[in-house]
Amino acid sequence: MSSETIMQTAIELPSSQKSLSQVEFYVQSVLDHLKVDAAHHGNVMVALSEAAINAIKHGNLEDESKNINIKYTVDGKELVFFVEDQGKGFDYNNIPDPTAPENLEKETGRGIFLIRNLSDGYEFSHAGRVLKISFFIL
Repeated sequence: MSSETIMQTAIELPSSQKSLSQVEFYVQSVLDHLKVDAAHHGNVMVALSEAAINAIKHGNLEDESKNINIKYTVDGKELVFFVEDQGKGFDYNNIPDPTAPENLEKETGRGIFLIRNLSDGYEFSHAGRVLKISFFIL
């Protein structure tokens, strides 16, 4: 058996906060495998961690019988991640602005704001159950 790490193109994890360390390991493995410049690692890691937290907490309501799925694809110089939950979805067209005065002291609501500002593009589909996050870093 080779000592080389086998690269997973997708992972499926239970909706538990304990899964977040596996998400981070997966993302780091993808970045290392693709030889992504270290300067981009922080943005990708934070964006994917926020997406996973949202899928676990808001999508699947921390129901450990439900899973989150994360996969990636490469299209030219674009690295694309998909994060999917098994929840009911949400109205992604009406996301409150976390920088609005009435939202500044709320403990939630910053995840999508961070994803939007750290990635090169994001898009929801399947009633908000799937989030596509793009990075032009390859």
